[in-house]
Amino acid sequence: MGDYVYLLGSSLLCVVSLSMLVRRRDLVRLTLLYGAIGGATQVVTSFLYVRDYWAPPTVLGTSVSLEDFLFGFGVTAFPFLAYPVVARKRFARSAHRNRLGVYMLFALVAAVGLFGGTLLLGMNSLLVSLVLLTTFTLCICVMRPDLVYGSLFAIGFVTTCLVVVYALMFNIVSPGWWDAHWLLAGSKWDHRLFGDVPLLEVLCYVTWSGFAATGHPFIVGDVFSPVTS
Repeated sequence: MGDYVYLLGSSLLCVVSLSMLVRRRDLVRLTLLYGAIGGATQVVTSFLYVRDYWAPPTVLGTSVSLEDFLFGFGVTAFPFLAYPVVARKRFARSAHRNRLGVYMLFALVAAVGLFGGTLLLGMNSLLVSLVLLTTFTLCICVMRPDLVYGSLFAIGFVTTCLVVVYALMFNIVSPGWWDAHWLLAGSKWDHRLFGDVPLLEVLCYVTWSGFAATGHPFIVGDVFSPVTS
């Protein structure tokens, strides 16, 4: 079972995300767009994480895999959908400015920071990612305070759901998985919650959820508005 944990977890994220669209057809196009961007980003950067963070088995036995795209798609789509679907909100036009330029600056800083920090300075890829995502999310919330609640909602909802899945997966379905495939097992960063749930994994979902939930309205200047029908 351990050889298929990455595939199962990534597929579950995608299935749950797509199932949330059954009653929200208005979000299909945006979900596919941002999910695809997240999947492509994970594929491009996955080689960094297998160097110093983890080495999950993949179906094809390659360091860059189908699982990477599925994970990137699901882990982006799920927090993107969390607040609009669960709280019944829609994206509505507003007087807020288009911030695509700022978002592209975030992307540039992320690329330089992640690749430079890990390949040139020898910093851990996940730790760099946590710092970058936290910084970007805080910047977004300072520039757009109206997005703070949606970000916090997504953080709470997504992180809670995934901690429950992790607790079941790694304590019951595949115990010992992290000891076998986590490159930080036994290091000073090896802190676990609820049995065998790495704290760094929880922090990863906290930071990414807050960022992914605010991306679209920040870029185009939309606000969250109640669904009326």
